[in-house]
Amino acid sequence: MISSLTAGGVTTFLRPTGLSGLQTIAAGMMPRLRSFSSTSVANSGVPKNMNLGWVGIVLFQLIIWYHCIMKFFIASPWKNKTQVEQLTDELEKLGHSAYSYVESGANLLTGKPIEDEMKEFTQALVNWKVDDRIAKIAESEVQAIKDADVVILLLPAGDSSHMEAGVGYGLGKRMVLIGPVEKPEVIYLLFNHVYLDISSFLREFSFVAE
Repeated sequence: MISSLTAGGVTTFLRPTGLSGLQTIAAGMMPRLRSFSSTSVANSGVPKNMNLGWVGIVLFQLIIWYHCIMKFFIASPWKNKTQVEQLTDELEKLGHSAYSYVESGANLLTGKPIEDEMKEFTQALVNWKVDDRIAKIAESEVQAIKDADVVILLLPAGDSSHMEAGVGYGLGKRMVLIGPVEKPEVIYLLFNHVYLDISSFLREFSFVAE
């Protein structure tokens, strides 16, 4: 979500993923900028011949900057905790956001540290049909996949992580597979990008929403 200051107050735009994000911001901002330059500026006492070229420059830079910020969903099992932490940290250092159980998904059950949280999660799974805590986690993860620009499946991964990746594919998300493929799966052909490890992903991936 992004907010812009206009003559009439603050206008908020919800950013769709992909190219439509640029179109939404530009389409919403330009009429207001034209109105700002022709009416509001005059009414506020600013000289009519004032050069407002800087407004367009700032808007252009804002669009480019905002369009390069991406939301990632990392699907991976608990046994990959160290790798998930590394990938989450690296993405956030680059200015992106990453949903993963080591940070965004933590504290959903008890508010305790993630290690204790996973113990609670394992116990709660016994009554998964009726335990509201499991439903809360499921809702949180599905919403995070919906909000994501990119869904990453970090191998090795089990059935649950593959299902999360499948949800991402079904929603039309940009799909990334990271890790050595020990057990080939037909669905891996559906991924847009495949990388041997986290380092090659960070080095070669184009961090621009498609």
